Amino acid sequence: MLSKNFILLLKRFLITFGFSIICSVLIFGGCCIWNKYKYPETLEEIKNKKIKFVKSYKLASSKQEKEKLYKEIQNYLNQVISDTVLPAWYGTPWSFNGDAEYPLDGTIACGFFVVHVLRNCNFNINSKMAIQPSENIIKNLIQSNYVKRFSHISIDTLKNHIKKMGEGIYIIGLDSHVGFILNLNDKIRFTHAHGYLFVLSEYPNFSPTLLSSDYIVFGKLFDESMIEKWLLNQEFFINYDYF
Repeated sequence: MLSKNFILLLKRFLITFGFSIICSVLIFGGCCIWNKYKYPETLEEIKNKKIKFVKSYKLASSKQEKEKLYKEIQNYLNQVISDTVLPAWYGTPWSFNGDAEYPLDGTIACGFFVVHVLRNCNFNINSKMAIQPSENIIKNLIQSNYVKRFSHISIDTLKNHIKKMGEGIYIIGLDSHVGFILNLNDKIRFTHAHGYLFVLSEYPNFSPTLLSSDYIVFGKLFDESMIEKWLLNQEFFINYDYF
């Protein structure tokens, strides 16, 4: 039989553990609501920042000046998306047909999550892009020299390939899923609309979704061509169309 002291310690542990879980849920929920509340301000900031970048683009008279501007824009987009835009989507519930345009404003499917995050950041992308297979989404947005494909590789091998391509935000396509890989500040995270759950960010090595995929394709966002289209508000056409 269990001693009274053991039972007492077990009760205390369960109470403490349960309290910690409740606090974590409340904090997470509060952060999600706060991020949603601040989201319109974030989008307005991105819009205004883009106007300033467009002015600088028009004034750039040399290749060197444009390259410097492209790098500045790339760094800005990586920062604002990773620090502000994506966290605002955390907790948005998943559904197979979910197409919420904004965080916590309905349900979201994985393809719509990727496309709508970029649309919210002022990229001219038709929502219909979201229903394409993951590889088509990547090829329609990213130049081929920034796209890699692999089959039956380990997560550590995947991470090494991403590290070789450098810091930044990537779109990653799996057997039947799509999301973002963030390689920033010496950390790699997988952010996606998790099937049957909600939008979340995971360590790749502990993601069942990544671990179970045989095929992986990924592309690095915000190359010069993509940034130029953003500046000129040019549409990303669905050149690779499964349908």
